[in-house]
Amino acid sequence: MSQEVYAWLSCNPQIRREIDRLVSRESDETGLLRRSLDHLANDEPDSQERWQQLLFTLRYLEELRAEPAVLAAAVLSHEYADAAELPPTLVDEFGDEILGLLQQLRELRRVAAAGGTRTDAVRAEGLRRLLLAVVNDVRVVLIRLCEQLSLLRVLVKNENDESRRSVARETTDVYAPLANRLGAWQLKWEMEDLSFRILEPGRYQQIAQMLDERRDDRDSYVQRFVEELRSKLADAGIDADVAGRSKHIYSIWRKLTSKQLEFQELSDLRAVRVLVEDVATCYGVLGQVHALWLPIRGEFDDYIATPKGNLPFLAHGGDRPGRQDRGDTDPHPRHAQGRGAGRCGPLAVQGRWSA
Repeated sequence: MSQEVYAWLSCNPQIRREIDRLVSRESDETGLLRRSLDHLANDEPDSQERWQQLLFTLRYLEELRAEPAVLAAAVLSHEYADAAELPPTLVDEFGDEILGLLQQLRELRRVAAAGGTRTDAVRAEGLRRLLLAVVNDVRVVLIRLCEQLSLLRVLVKNENDESRRSVARETTDVYAPLANRLGAWQLKWEMEDLSFRILEPGRYQQIAQMLDERRDDRDSYVQRFVEELRSKLADAGIDADVAGRSKHIYSIWRKLTSKQLEFQELSDLRAVRVLVEDVATCYGVLGQVHALWLPIRGEFDDYIATPKGNLPFLAHGGDRPGRQDRGDTDPHPRHAQGRGAGRCGPLAVQGRWSA
């Protein structure tokens, strides 16, 4: 990095520690991430916000287990996002792969900017399709999604930024559905919640407050369910990744408004997802779940036999307290899907059950 960058980082130890941590974790001998950081300048008045946005992007990519080339491309994209042309030395320094990622990122931004603000559902869908059509490497889209989410995280704390509402609307209309289409659900959920917090701050805080009152109970319930299901699958010899979560605020708000419910009437505030290797195992998991909990009438859909949306092989359903007397009639989602789908692949089973 330049001397001015080092000097600035010395006055911002938290950011410096995060940069050092990321570089120290780099296993690639070529030092792509470290060398990409050498390109960062520090001539912007809002340096701290720009650094925070970059660090958020790198953290999200790290959580997605992105390889060093992707992290380096994200750093260089951050630095040269507004440049008229990429420096000609980049191809010699980083190679064709990273240069290709950068060029596609620039094209992705150009197309998105040309699309303008899209509030019409048909136009937003057209823009999403166009964004996918202009790239041939899914890693480019994942970088762009992480960048957009990182921008939101910075803007949500800056109430004086006039662009925050347009960015939030663009995220809700274009980028969150794009993340959903690619199976990047964690990115989607956070995008939707942050956008909702900006666009509807009053409603966001109202739901967040109601959720806080029950958070411990909901989280402990999900954990008990996960442990029970994990044990059941292990006893059946099924290799599966089982994880649970409480539903995010935006999805709760959508259900409240679409079904005209009061918060107290909601029963599906929790979800569990099971990742397995193939469709046959998905159905095996489904059998184990139904052995524990009874299906809810009218709440089961098999999207493996009848593909839907971004998950071409998916089953979706619901159970009530089952053959074990659990004394709990609270229906809420359960999901089981193929590991391939969790990595943007085609094989998935998703279910909604109640315990």
